[in-house]
Amino acid sequence: MSKLGKHIDILFSEAQEHHHARRFTEAKKIYAQILKVIPEHPDVLNLLGTALAQSGKSKEAVGYLHRAVNLRPDLALFRVNLGVILQDLQEFDLAKECYENAISLDAGLGDAHYNLAKLYKQMGKPDAALLTYEHLLSYSPERQDALINMGNIHFDNGALDNAIVCFQKALLANSA
Repeated sequence: MSKLGKHIDILFSEAQEHHHARRFTEAKKIYAQILKVIPEHPDVLNLLGTALAQSGKSKEAVGYLHRAVNLRPDLALFRVNLGVILQDLQEFDLAKECYENAISLDAGLGDAHYNLAKLYKQMGKPDAALLTYEHLLSYSPERQDALINMGNIHFDNGALDNAIVCFQKALLANSA
């Protein structure tokens, strides 16, 4: 590996540390430095987009995520990240497309199913949300977040027995 490549790797690791610690300003500065040298670095574009969205700049983030997806159309996670941002921007049809494309690339990516279910709920389609959560739980039964969300949907629909079952399962998943 070249000296420049090592330097970029060190910067990338530094930026990720800041990002994980929710120091988005520091992370964004380093991501931007890397993009000056490698403007088409898909991982940096993805993470810069997510850092922007996490710091309240979702509109600005979309362009970076689109670039990352275009550079790596085979990575389902990039599509999920883009979908989350589009969902936050109320671009429901585009978000749904992102999640569905992510699922077609990686059917086992739980976050794609989870976010699609949340989107269905937000779109006023609780039955579709429940089916999507059930599918997720069929292969990932420990997803406490999905169980809680299912319980909330059942509660909202007046199906209190079903809600209680979901909340009890969520408690058990938490203690496992």
